[in-house]
Amino acid sequence: MALVNGGELRVRALCVATKTILLILVTAVAFSGCARKDRVKPGVVTTEPVELTIWRAADSHESFERIIEQYRSERPNVNINYVHNPAWKNDPELYLKDTIEALATGKGPDIWSVRNDWLPGQINKMQAAANDVLSTHTKDENLKNKNNTEFIREAFVPVVGENVVFGDKVYGLPLSVDSLALYLNTDMMEDVGVEIENKNRTSAALMPEEVKELKTILVKGPKNWTEVMKIVPYITVRQGTTITRAAIAMGLGKNIEQAPNIISSLLLQNNTKIVTDDNSAANFQNSTETAGGTIEYPGQGAIKFYTYFSNPRTQVYSWNEGDFTQGARRAFMNGQLAMIIEDSSFYATLKASNIKFGFSVVNMPQINPESPRSYANYWVETVTNNSRHPEIAWDFLIKSATTNAVGGYLSNTKRPPALKEKTGEYDEGASDLDVFKGQAQAAESWYKGAEPNIADQIFRNWADNIALSGMSQAEATNTAASQLTSILQNKR
Repeated sequence: MALVNGGELRVRALCVATKTILLILVTAVAFSGCARKDRVKPGVVTTEPVELTIWRAADSHESFERIIEQYRSERPNVNINYVHNPAWKNDPELYLKDTIEALATGKGPDIWSVRNDWLPGQINKMQAAANDVLSTHTKDENLKNKNNTEFIREAFVPVVGENVVFGDKVYGLPLSVDSLALYLNTDMMEDVGVEIENKNRTSAALMPEEVKELKTILVKGPKNWTEVMKIVPYITVRQGTTITRAAIAMGLGKNIEQAPNIISSLLLQNNTKIVTDDNSAANFQNSTETAGGTIEYPGQGAIKFYTYFSNPRTQVYSWNEGDFTQGARRAFMNGQLAMIIEDSSFYATLKASNIKFGFSVVNMPQINPESPRSYANYWVETVTNNSRHPEIAWDFLIKSATTNAVGGYLSNTKRPPALKEKTGEYDEGASDLDVFKGQAQAAESWYKGAEPNIADQIFRNWADNIALSGMSQAEATNTAASQLTSILQNKR
């Protein structure tokens, strides 16, 4: 994916009239808005008392405690205040609003955790890492003396380099890289297998080998979308358009929490070029020519497949607006839904809940299992322009994200790693949390510009315009593309 240009932070020139004032400014440069690009110096770690404030939405203080303790064991002069408002976890917009307001008044954090797709819109609030500083704490001989961009691309899974590098500057480091996978209600899947076997004894509608295949998919989980479509008709229980038991939450934008990310995954799997190389316009509406000379519209193909599952006229009808008003997550937890596409954080949610059924996790279904892809959604730790100690803040981030210190965080949160050495290879047969480790290598994202939440809403509307408003795939796709192009060009 093309990287945006202009990684350097803009510097406001301060015009002064006297040598005395100029001398004062030079002395106090570390505390001014002047020459921000030079404020973070490699290897500069003071022994004077320093206080850093961290704001994060995703995790409680307990989750981050081991990282803080380990850092303070080496830098006892650094006191770290960890700020987490429980309301932020379920309301990222509130978190973003609170942070922007705090930074505007000079009361914001030194270290700010942002979503990977927020970075382009918030880059002017961040300080890049000093040149060649990222490799300072590594014990890997192959990574020593690497410049920052080389280090990112060799130490972290591929999507990180796409998201945190702007120009030749690095603006943040992730502790984890998450992606989407398929959660199964294993009790329901087992029940459906028994139903198929019993019904077949009566009607003999299926050959014995077909029953065996279906039961295998139900037990192990589908590996590709073809297998998903095979089992959906046997899982969903419907009366007309009313659904009492749903196979999978797909097809709509409004009541599926991960809808924009699922649609993004399908676009990526269908080899859709979502935006142009210069990130200035949507491209998913355009056609491509196959090696055989056939003209195809991969974007339309992806959204057509997605909305099949909300169309009562199809055999895979599985989701609607009226029967699941509380959303896909609640439907799964209530035992109304057999399969849901979610990220790793949903695992902890289920474990902490009082659900009455067993569940498992398998890899995100693929169009081509030989070339797996799943949309990446994760948090990146950044140093803000608000920080008076950016060199210490970056030192903390580097040690936290690139050394064994990150192990405590990953163990506490059960999140998948971002470092290549900790992920392992993609494993088609992986299950539960191991799924997310391997999938980190196959995780991808795309450039949403300065308004990622609006981009997500455009994708939600794209699906609903087809499924609920009756637009054709071509019309809905062109409408979504026009709207995305407008926000990429800041025309709102």
